[in-house]
Amino acid sequence: MSEAARSLRKGRRLEGMRTKARRGARLNHPPRGYVRGPDGDDQLDPDEQAQRVIRLIFETFEEHGSLHGWLRSLVAHDMRVPIRPHGGLNRGQLVWRRPTRMT
Repeated sequence: MSEAARSLRKGRRLEGMRTKARRGARLNHPPRGYVRGPDGDDQLDPDEQAQRVIRLIFETFEEHGSLHGWLRSLVAHDMRVPIRPHGGLNRGQLVWRRPTRMT
């Protein structure tokens, strides 16, 4: 395959991803601390404790100003983050996990 053809395919693929993102079809799962409502919009998790922890996480990040400082603080205080797994036995159920860079 020529370089020009590869470049053309890559451009089409990127444009397709941008189009999906514009119409909101690109995201598969809501962010941590949110759930997808019946109307398809992302809403805060209905669990009040999960809402409080998510708010606290954002406040803590503003205090520390960096991902590393924020993560160290959460681990030092033995904080757990609310997660609703997208697969497996606990799919959709609220579980609490130790924060990592990925979560």
